[in-house]
Amino acid sequence: TTTGLRMRKGTSKHATADATEPLESLMSYVGGARKMFGAADGAIYDLTSPVDADTPPTASVTGQTSDYYSHVNFANAGGNWLIAVNGTDNMLVSNGSAFYPAQTTDLYALNYDAETGAFTAGLTVTGGTSGHTGVIVKVIDNGATGTLWLRATSGTFQDNETITDTSTGSATANGVRSLLLAALTGAVAPDDVIQVNVYRNRLWLVEAGTTDVHYLATDAITGAVGGTVALAGVFKNGGTVLFSATWSLDAGDGLDDKIVFVSSEGEVAVYQDDPVAAGWGLVGLYDCSPPMGKNAW
Repeated sequence: TTTGLRMRKGTSKHATADATEPLESLMSYVGGARKMFGAADGAIYDLTSPVDADTPPTASVTGQTSDYYSHVNFANAGGNWLIAVNGTDNMLVSNGSAFYPAQTTDLYALNYDAETGAFTAGLTVTGGTSGHTGVIVKVIDNGATGTLWLRATSGTFQDNETITDTSTGSATANGVRSLLLAALTGAVAPDDVIQVNVYRNRLWLVEAGTTDVHYLATDAITGAVGGTVALAGVFKNGGTVLFSATWSLDAGDGLDDKIVFVSSEGEVAVYQDDPVAAGWGLVGLYDCSPPMGKNAW
């Protein structure tokens, strides 16, 4: 405390993400409900209300190559979103229930029933009547029914047509495709975003291994990159951009809010205003010790 020391009174185990591997990231979602997610051993788990504190729940996301995430909560007209990035896998956008991987093409859902063969992620599915195709990103298989997440689709598919993949997958389309997440396109690939921040109602995306930071349109969670802040000529000591953060000089979110870009070498560049406004520009450049990581802000 400010005047002395006191013993901590102990701990209580809340949840286990993985039985053997360490938990590397904790992420909170704040929307209609509050949820807590943890990342370990290439997977993301919902740790909000585990049935057993010692038993890992079923993973919400699998197949990830890094468990070290940066995340923010972001709200727009479409709802409340958790944006999570690790710099090696596609940026994830969650509504608190599902995690949608950002793609370079729109991500769609196609429901099916009357399944006669299991579908495989990564293969191409084709409509027997429409001839429309799509690449399978994820299979949600409930037995005879299920849902395919598709990218690079050539059309809407046709209700009740037979759909097959290039292996054993076969079923009947139950409706037409529905949009899950618009594509992330432009100057940065979805799997190159290593850190994410919110400033002036925009998502700011740090590109891994570079001195570039990209921003999206106002209130957008994906879509075309609106522009890039290139810091190669600003940082004199080299290195890469490690993170960006918002810095307020008063007690709230006001006109004097600034965005800070910090390099792996400890250089700090401060900009102000909206990037498309006349007042946008560099207002400060400082040096500090190299930060410990991208979440060190």
